[in-house]
Amino acid sequence: MNECQALCELVDKVSERVKDRLISKYYEGKRGWDDPSRFDVGDLITAIMDETQEKDPIDVIAYAMFWWNRVREVGNEQG
Repeated sequence: MNECQALCELVDKVSERVKDRLISKYYEGKRGWDDPSRFDVGDLITAIMDETQEKDPIDVIAYAMFWWNRVREVGNEQG
């Protein structure tokens, strides 16, 4: 397997884990990831930092994904 294939496989594995986590949290009643009045960009950045301290990379990735989506929505795409 070359590096590009390995990278694609890694993205697939991680995205599946993130999706499983988010679906689980959804069924636990966690809502509002896409509601700027509940979580603004600053809240999302704080959550990323908090999860980094908790050492949970799947949650870090999920919050980073929400952040990316939020800035993309307002036309300030940063990645």
